[in-house]
Amino acid sequence: MEDYSEVQVQITRLFAGFFEYEFVTPGQGTWSYARALEDLYEPIEGDGKAYRIKTRRLMVAEHHLRKYDEALLQQLLQKPLECLPAFEDALQNFIKSGVDPVLLRLLEETGNTHISIGLKGDFGRHEVSPRELTSAFLNKLVAVFGIVTKVSLVRPKLVSSVHYSEATKQYTTQQYRDVTSLRGAPTNTTYPQFDASGHPLSTEFGLCKYIDNQTLHIQELPETAPPGQLPHSTEVVLEGDLVDSAKPGDRVAIVGIYKPLAGKQVGNVTAVYRAVLVGVSVHKLNKDSQTKVTMADAREIKKLAQRPRVLDLLGGSLAPSIYGHDIIKKGLALMLFGGLEKTLENGTHLRGDINALMVGDPGVAKSQLLRAVMNIAPHAVSTTGRGSSGVGLTAAVTTDGETGEKRLEAGAMVLADRGVVCIDEFDKMSDQDRVAIHEVMEQQTVTIAKAGIHTSLNARCSVLAAANPLYGSYDRHISVTRNVNLPDSLLSRFDMLFVVLDSMNDERDRQVALHVLRQHQYRPPGDDGRGVAMQETIHDRRLSIDQDPDDLRMWLKVDTRLHGAAAESEQQVLTTEFLRKYLIFAKRKYARAAAQAAAKGGPGSAPSLVMEESAVKRIVDYYVSLRALSPTQRNFPVTPRCLETIIRLATAHCKVRLGDVISRTDVAVACALMDHVMRREIVGEEANAPKGNPAARRDGEEGGEDDGDDDEDGGDGAQQAAQDGDQEMEDAAAATAPAEQPAERPRRGKRTRAEEDGEGPSASAPSQGAAPSRRRTARNAGNGVSNEVAATLAAAGVQSVPDGHEEAMAAAAAAASGSEAFPTLESLTAEAKAAVVSQIGAMLEERGRDDLVEVSDLKRILEAKGVSISSAALEGYLLWVSNNHDIEMAKGNYLPDIAYDVDSKMFSFM
Repeated sequence: MEDYSEVQVQITRLFAGFFEYEFVTPGQGTWSYARALEDLYEPIEGDGKAYRIKTRRLMVAEHHLRKYDEALLQQLLQKPLECLPAFEDALQNFIKSGVDPVLLRLLEETGNTHISIGLKGDFGRHEVSPRELTSAFLNKLVAVFGIVTKVSLVRPKLVSSVHYSEATKQYTTQQYRDVTSLRGAPTNTTYPQFDASGHPLSTEFGLCKYIDNQTLHIQELPETAPPGQLPHSTEVVLEGDLVDSAKPGDRVAIVGIYKPLAGKQVGNVTAVYRAVLVGVSVHKLNKDSQTKVTMADAREIKKLAQRPRVLDLLGGSLAPSIYGHDIIKKGLALMLFGGLEKTLENGTHLRGDINALMVGDPGVAKSQLLRAVMNIAPHAVSTTGRGSSGVGLTAAVTTDGETGEKRLEAGAMVLADRGVVCIDEFDKMSDQDRVAIHEVMEQQTVTIAKAGIHTSLNARCSVLAAANPLYGSYDRHISVTRNVNLPDSLLSRFDMLFVVLDSMNDERDRQVALHVLRQHQYRPPGDDGRGVAMQETIHDRRLSIDQDPDDLRMWLKVDTRLHGAAAESEQQVLTTEFLRKYLIFAKRKYARAAAQAAAKGGPGSAPSLVMEESAVKRIVDYYVSLRALSPTQRNFPVTPRCLETIIRLATAHCKVRLGDVISRTDVAVACALMDHVMRREIVGEEANAPKGNPAARRDGEEGGEDDGDDDEDGGDGAQQAAQDGDQEMEDAAAATAPAEQPAERPRRGKRTRAEEDGEGPSASAPSQGAAPSRRRTARNAGNGVSNEVAATLAAAGVQSVPDGHEEAMAAAAAAASGSEAFPTLESLTAEAKAAVVSQIGAMLEERGRDDLVEVSDLKRILEAKGVSISSAALEGYLLWVSNNHDIEMAKGNYLPDIAYDVDSKMFSFM
């Protein structure tokens, strides 16, 4: 039989030519893995000539191996324990040949020249779920798809130990390998106590070498599990740079070697083995990791953001299959974008995430709206009220199975950090469980003090909840708090509360029925009419996983059979993929600004909001008008929390249009949305109650609720805004409310003086005995309210700027970079060029290779570091770097590999 070492050498020779092979990509020229070695290191910020190791794993694509030698690929899949170490040896020899001197020098300086191989791509029948992992795949390379359900702590694993003998003054080294090691046979795991001569040995723990080790469990995807059977799971072992690459709840595809482990039973080895998957690479399948915003996408997003009513388009594209609910859709769109958080100097945290609650009659698509948000949000976690406990939402204390130590396991809200948590059947939760989320909804932290553990976990997420009324259907004659039976302390933490009613209207019912029937009649192109398969396989999901992001469409084709009136009116609808890209692009834009402010101002700082003076005044006037409403005209008490809500909503609308300054229009949209949330209509006997009867007034406080969404009584919202004499509020109300939805407001400008003083027959006026009117009282106390608003705005970090500040900034930027010809490179100093290159490398480290960078962001960071450079000169240098990367690298001069787009003034990393 051929010796194993000779087989290893032969396989190494076969892999040797792979790294030098030139792969031809249509439209992009040739490419080899010699260029991929540049991804293994990065420049150190502040020094353009110093580098450091970024990762010790080179990712190899399966289709490249197939193109190079398909027989070699099949051998790798069938015998990975022989081929994978040989593959890594070939890579090490390739690096030692001097193809990349920088990488070779860095590896030699660290004393460890080993680089691991990671694999990605389509592995055919070797792509399986945990249920399909049978003995046929033992010691073979497989790609397992599943959901991470449990992750252990990262612990050091001993690789080699060093022992010292006092008698001989000699050091002894011993290597350790277990069954999960990819090289060599397992070794004895006990420490040597004596050397060969019988002298005692002492372990030098500081000289021992360790490697990070972590164990996780992945469970079968629910859509691939057979009907009526519980999903299967398998254990995965990750080492080195792969640890902490996934967290509970992530959908992953883990490529690894399926290895058997001998089991023990009362000290004896049993014939029944268990198997683990030794990871080689981990790929996330979540929407945020799959969605890549290309340069063409960024160009279209910027054009779309310039539309005057872009919120209408985003709201209508949120869930086009659901009829109506335009107000809710626009509010949920603002919730997805969110505001800006801030941490004050005294440690107080002001959240930027927006919380929303939907309550109403059964069967009005509340749960479907939750699903639509989950489908679009880059990071979303779903749960239900009855199926979740307090610790399940926050964090639970468990006992580690290996060490017996107490440890924390994250709940749904902690897992949804920087995302959205959707809670259906919110009313079914017990009061004890609901109390646990009070801290999360305002402070956005989870504090644990039990079992000897005292810590605080981040839960910076938006909460979207749906609840049914207490009595089955919504009663308009009682307040919303009595309808949902939720405490005021919890309701006040929701920025938006939408009441969705099942109103009876013949015309509307006809439209809903036609819309639902169209959903069943419509057959998309390519549908053969066979229906949905009873069981989906991993290979079926591969079609969606491998979809090229560049092929995604921007507009959804509107079909008259499916969209009905929307198609007849030529209403445009964005695709779900492009809507997700729009959201990711906007959130990254402002997250970068927050990161830059934090780096400049220290931990906990955030960028100050910039708001026009007229917008600040509009908030003051609107807050005064809300405070002037009687209890029969509003749903909840008006507190400073309402001010923070208005700021968050206005900031979200500013982010929707990718603006830098919160304008009066942004505030007007926020105020119009708050009108639908705060104001109430008067129904039933309350409308006819005597004005002077205190009991009637008390009963009126339990009055009906304006659903703000589904009423069909007429469209007087814009008319009333026009009566107010506020054209911007009229535009915002029209942009926020459908034509058929009323906005119940006191009609200003047509009321008599007697009505204003509480003596007229107005249904919404106070009783005759009420001495000075609320409006007059609010007018007299206007200065005090203005001071309260100013204090709240200052605490939120809002800076006031003159009106037209954003337009002036845009005009100045256009004038600065409006020259057609870029300045020559000689106009830039060597220090400025080095600073640009160094900062691009730092951005690559911080943001990742898939991110897009705006030239304005780069210029702002350079100016903060004292580097003065004009926009035109910076754009010209970036264009030169984009065109001359290969030439300068061949000369031994490092340049970042970027692609610069002149039209969008953005560059991406290659």
